[in-house]
Amino acid sequence: PCDFHNKNNDNEGPNSTLTVDKCTQNEQIPYFPDEKLKTLITQKKLHLVLDLDHTLVHSIPISNMAEDDCQYLRRLNGRNWIKKGKLHKFEDELLIKLRPYAHAFLENASTMFDFSIFTLGSKPYAKRVVEILDPKGLYFSTSNVFSKEDCKTPRIKGLDVVNQDEKIVLVVDDKKKVWINHPKNLIKINRYEYFHETRSRTSWTQRRSDESEEYGELARVLDELKKIHCAFFDLEEDTDQFDYYKCRDVRDVFEDVRRKFSCLKC
Repeated sequence: PCDFHNKNNDNEGPNSTLTVDKCTQNEQIPYFPDEKLKTLITQKKLHLVLDLDHTLVHSIPISNMAEDDCQYLRRLNGRNWIKKGKLHKFEDELLIKLRPYAHAFLENASTMFDFSIFTLGSKPYAKRVVEILDPKGLYFSTSNVFSKEDCKTPRIKGLDVVNQDEKIVLVVDDKKKVWINHPKNLIKINRYEYFHETRSRTSWTQRRSDESEEYGELARVLDELKKIHCAFFDLEEDTDQFDYYKCRDVRDVFEDVRRKFSCLKC
């Protein structure tokens, strides 16, 4: 058996029995777009919604780990990885691997964005992963971490839950279908699969490697975010910023940036 298995079977992973199976129909939160918009624009920031699973981390129930993965991690002294913070556990049942460059991504993006987390995992799981991503509490508070219990439609994420003006919000997620109501806000990131889970994909453990920090997906997305942020805040310092920027829409800027740089690649 895999060394990472726990004899207990109290699985509290993203889809455990301790989570709420159906998203609750919460009443709409009071919304004050101009106040939030003005605060962000004064700071020259936009708002970024981040997914967790396969975007910033890969989590797997230890009981589901392939034997080959167990042997590979054993050779790498995986238990020592946990002590050193390279791997993390949740309730002794989930093994969590941070995507390479995750901490640097948050540090760099935080100069341009305020953050929210939106995961289809449970609230306890989201809390644990946020503690790993942000141990000093620099980027996230409990009020901007959303889970499947906050969904108004099962397995569909909505910006109305995030309570931010859609004109200043970008989303980074590996799943397009969960953002069917906000496709123009989405920057799709390629799925991070460190552990071997599906036959159709070759995991990083099977390659005996890991995603590049310098040239990986988070670095690519950060570069795209920088371009969008720069294009959005394009005025001189003495311009009446709020009156101008409150009429701007980051979705239009995003489309323009994509069009511009796709042409440069031609």
